[in-house]
Amino acid sequence: MDPAHGRPLHDGRAAGDLRQRLERPHGQSSLAHVWHRRSRVRRSIFTGRVRVQSPRGHRLSRRVAIGGVAFPYCRASTACDTPLRLKLHSHATIAIAFHHHNSSVRAWFKAQPINSYLYNVRLLVRLLLSLRSVGTTLPVSVLLSGERHAPFEALLASLGALLVDADAFATRKPPWASEYHVNSFTKLRALSLTEYRRVVVLDTDMVVLQNIDALASSPAPAFVFRPTPCIDRATIVWRPWEMNSGVMVLQPTRAELGRLHRLLNSTWYAGIGHRTDSSDQSFWRHFFDEVYELPIRYNAMGVSNLTNWEDVHVFHDVESYRKGHPPPSDSPAAIALANLTSTAKRMLRSVCDGVGLAC
Repeated sequence: MDPAHGRPLHDGRAAGDLRQRLERPHGQSSLAHVWHRRSRVRRSIFTGRVRVQSPRGHRLSRRVAIGGVAFPYCRASTACDTPLRLKLHSHATIAIAFHHHNSSVRAWFKAQPINSYLYNVRLLVRLLLSLRSVGTTLPVSVLLSGERHAPFEALLASLGALLVDADAFATRKPPWASEYHVNSFTKLRALSLTEYRRVVVLDTDMVVLQNIDALASSPAPAFVFRPTPCIDRATIVWRPWEMNSGVMVLQPTRAELGRLHRLLNSTWYAGIGHRTDSSDQSFWRHFFDEVYELPIRYNAMGVSNLTNWEDVHVFHDVESYRKGHPPPSDSPAAIALANLTSTAKRMLRSVCDGVGLAC
């Protein structure tokens, strides 16, 4: 990563494969470290500190300080070198957290909070349609919490979703959470799915374009990294790189779940927030000491500098980028986005008509 320009540098472990142009557009990588393969030394280009790796991969230091913020130690996942190969994944699930409460809707929905529910259900229906269209064989668990509406949940079930009552797992909003991102902390509930060895967590504003079942074979925890803009007092601040939680691969265990419960009730949780990231991403960044990188094809945005949109597996339809930074109009992402959105609207409208709501 070039700190002066916010642009990633080469990652030696993955840059040699010219076929992986999508993960490294124009030869770039999103890792914050330079890997020296033969010397087993990883040097932080931000701090200049060196981490010497033993043959088993043990580290002398597990975290990196960038601009006063602690970031996890990062490794390239196997997907950065070669495409993930699908293995036995009978103990894996795709998880989507869905929460609605009238008190936690975004500002423009305050007058009519039900419109926030309908908007997010439409996104969720679109995501379920996209998963069905690519033939996923993984079960899809929707973690429901807050206010519930049976007719719309019946629509989700008809699309193959396993409806999980997640209210029993309490998560609390930290004092540093922004109103815009307050519901993102419901994704912490994914760690409660300890009956699975792997959980692939998706935001509701995702659209799956190609089958992602192979993510169940990814090492965990795994995220896509990218330079991320953040509005800070009317100024755009570019964090050098950020773990984006729109797509995550987690490995829930009872030990991790216990640690999560302890941390949620500690003063640590109240003090980890950073002004440039007031969402669940601040939590994950502090919760994990070591994470793996996923290629950007698993979490591509309209602002992503991509050279081959045909290889995108998951498109992240971020609301703030939707009008100004859509995917190229002739790309598979744009075509699927239009078709799936239209279908989701039509399906939602039929349910609304049945309960006397205007959608």
